[in-house]
Amino acid sequence: MKISISIILLLSILMTLSCNDKKGKKHSQSLTDSEKNKINLFIDSLLVSVNNHEYDLIEKSWDIERFKERAGNLNESEKDFFEYVFENQLRDNTLYQIIEIVNDLKHLKGKAYLSKIEFLNSHVEMTLSLIFNNKEIRFIKYRIELINNYIKLTDFYSFKTELWGSESIMNTILLNSKYRAHSVERTNTNRYFNESLRSLKKRDTLQALLFLYEIPEIQYMGNSLTLQKISIATHLHDSILSNVLQTEIKTNNSLYFRYFYHNTYKDTLELKKIFDEIEIETGKKNIAVDSLKTMDYFWN
Repeated sequence: MKISISIILLLSILMTLSCNDKKGKKHSQSLTDSEKNKINLFIDSLLVSVNNHEYDLIEKSWDIERFKERAGNLNESEKDFFEYVFENQLRDNTLYQIIEIVNDLKHLKGKAYLSKIEFLNSHVEMTLSLIFNNKEIRFIKYRIELINNYIKLTDFYSFKTELWGSESIMNTILLNSKYRAHSVERTNTNRYFNESLRSLKKRDTLQALLFLYEIPEIQYMGNSLTLQKISIATHLHDSILSNVLQTEIKTNNSLYFRYFYHNTYKDTLELKKIFDEIEIETGKKNIAVDSLKTMDYFWN
């Protein structure tokens, strides 16, 4: 299984954000049956739209201000920092992440399936399973809210990193507040991350991997650092990948990493348990999980 190094390293530089004074009226009460039916119709339309490689509906449904608001609880300096970075660097990137599903379905020749809907008081969480012709499987979850009586997508969840987009941004902001730019932790993180990138450009893949092991673990949330290590190790000798997996399994208990680990070693007994967990997370009777069980498909 190959994971693009450039994509993983790009995604590892997590975004940053805060609240915005311009807020829409959120739906604060439990959804009525009528509203649930309306959302179900929206989900049906969205599924048809993305499978037809159409961008309009998913793009128009994205509420960037609510997404920013979900990363709240920042102090004034953090808000100022976020506003500058977000407006100058990240606004377009968040939109790209939302419409990326259409790009992938179009260019990688895949199909999206609705695998789970959860009505959670005043919002809905919708999970899509993606199956591609290259036998790759992906899962993505969206948060759906009613804002000013309009149905809006307000966040997205990565089953690989186990973080909401807004959550990863919030973690990064708070981390930057705890470890200032000139602190030892931040200095070492920036140094070794940049050294790893430079090594990759020189095609010194092994050195790039070694630099990642110098980065303080506390500087990363979710599976970001582990995914980078795996990405690089897959381009090296099998023994190096095995060593990375054996090291990471000691501290990383995430669902995706456990799947990757046991799938690499073809541990069918453990995989059976993991497939059950994936179904709980992404939906029962999931055609994508059924495909994974054949061992011909892989979760990427």
